[in-house]
Amino acid sequence: MQRYVELMTGADDSIIDEIFPPDFVDHVSGRTGREIWRMVRHWGTESFGDLRVEVHSVMTEGDRVMIWLTTTGKHIGNGFPFLAGKPITGREVSWDGVHFFRVENNQLAEHWAVRNDLSLIRQLEA
Repeated sequence: MQRYVELMTGADDSIIDEIFPPDFVDHVSGRTGREIWRMVRHWGTESFGDLRVEVHSVMTEGDRVMIWLTTTGKHIGNGFPFLAGKPITGREVSWDGVHFFRVENNQLAEHWAVRNDLSLIRQLEA
């Protein structure tokens, strides 16, 4: 999960090919393939500077891994589609999320998530 955290905090895109198989399934977006992570990473770096991730817990059971984390960053843009049209605030914001993965052949083969996007939007509108 450390490589996943590195990816989400700005490491280079080569990690994507290392940790996700070509037929990766993202149940959040409904897309298949590694490109969704390139897009999400781009949205993140376009939206938030100085990204940091605090990992609260990692749990495993069989072929499943869960990571509970808080992401913090400075609002510098609106790359994420749900931020479209919002004024850029420059504020430091934090939001929690829980990500679930199915692991196959030492790669993250499937992804589900529960994120607190509403908390993030409220912080930007305050």
